Amino acid sequence: MEATSSGLWPGRRRALHTGSHMANARLGQPSIAALKRTYPGIMRRLTEIRRNSDRFLRSFAVAPLVAACVLATVPALAQIQGAALVRHPHPGVLTWGTELKFWPLAGGPPKSLKQGTGFGPGGCVADVDGDGLDDLMVQERPGSGAFLWLRAPRWEQRVIERETEFRDCLPFEFDGHKGVLVPHFNAQLRLYEYPRQRDGKWIYSEIYSIYTASKQGGLVSFDVDGDGLPDLFIGNYWMRNPGKWDLPWRLFNMNTFFDKPDAALARQAIYRRPGRAKPDLLWAESEAAPARFALLERPEDEQQAWPAQLVEPAPDHPRALLVLESQPGEWPPILVGAEDGLRQYTRAVNAWRMSKLWTGAPVLALFRAGGSLLVVTPQRVERLALPLYRRK
Repeated sequence: MEATSSGLWPGRRRALHTGSHMANARLGQPSIAALKRTYPGIMRRLTEIRRNSDRFLRSFAVAPLVAACVLATVPALAQIQGAALVRHPHPGVLTWGTELKFWPLAGGPPKSLKQGTGFGPGGCVADVDGDGLDDLMVQERPGSGAFLWLRAPRWEQRVIERETEFRDCLPFEFDGHKGVLVPHFNAQLRLYEYPRQRDGKWIYSEIYSIYTASKQGGLVSFDVDGDGLPDLFIGNYWMRNPGKWDLPWRLFNMNTFFDKPDAALARQAIYRRPGRAKPDLLWAESEAAPARFALLERPEDEQQAWPAQLVEPAPDHPRALLVLESQPGEWPPILVGAEDGLRQYTRAVNAWRMSKLWTGAPVLALFRAGGSLLVVTPQRVERLALPLYRRK
């Protein structure tokens, strides 16, 4: 029903990347040796064609058929668009894109849950129907399309909204109304309430319509003004929770990074500097190269603009932020998942210092799992060891 208003996985190989002291475990990919074992006749024929130009000329008409056979029999790698941590029934990472997959934290191979999909990057998990299992709410496809509820454990899909577009969603409860927040078409913040019955309608309510030149993203819930109510960070703004359902939310501008259509599709994280009672906000322009990456310093009056301290060198497409624990009196180190892999930013002598920790692939998401870091790339989930001096 659509809405109405109102040592992780087997098959891995060990590697140590240049410039990094962090070992990683990655899922095995089809190698030339594996292809030779699986398709010996085809691979021998391709080798003959490559090494013997005279025979290649005589076999020119056959080569396309052989290549087509290889392409047809070797499965394409799944393309991951988004990911989330799940806890129930088992802890792990849920990834979606061309395939819905579960990567268990306890070890064992990843499990394919649904194939032949084309989900977009926007998605989040929550127990929608109260059965104790984490469900998935996700974009039907990249760009404009349906907003879907996939109910665990069979992952049957139902339509929440027939047409929308968003990069982020966030489970949220407000004055007795429980549901999921979505920036409808990246501008109109809506709360879609969970249906009271499994086959019931999803009812949405308008929270705020943002009229800005840039799309808005990066939903984070946090009590900004200290009144005990969860406020919201979204794009260029923070939104004050009124506490009552029938009262309006208030919108406060933090920065003016809306000069491009995708500028405010941000990644955000709470950041606590030493000696300050209230935290600041890390803000990264996820769709730019190079991107704006800034520490937004909370002013005395949080309803005023938050001064931006740029963090450099700027990354390309920073789509994941994770703040680590710090030593007493130190600024916490920041992990950034970007186009060139995993970066760490530390503060020393009034300047930021960047080091590349891992350069295996673009990074889409970062999660903590004990003393390990889970890194989601477009093809797989990596497990890296956190720096020893930062572990709890």
